[in-house]
Amino acid sequence: MGEDNHKKDHKKDQQEVIKKQASYLEKSIKEKTKELKFVQNTCKHPEESIKLKDMNPSGASDIRKCCDSCGHVLGYPSKTEMDNWIGK
Repeated sequence: MGEDNHKKDHKKDQQEVIKKQASYLEKSIKEKTKELKFVQNTCKHPEESIKLKDMNPSGASDIRKCCDSCGHVLGYPSKTEMDNWIGK
């Protein structure tokens, strides 16, 4: 029985480590997202280009106009901009 309790304790310890790591990463991502937002808000967006951007965590991508300096999504390209991007 002692070995079973040891395995349970070890599994519980592993879960605590994973929980702490996940919490740390979530906090870190939140802080970095704030920093990025600040940088993007102070950027003057001097040059832009059309890019295929990942728009959500599920992996869906969309074509958007983005700042070449900070990567901020500026909006959707016009039909003319799309045609030029595609190479028509």
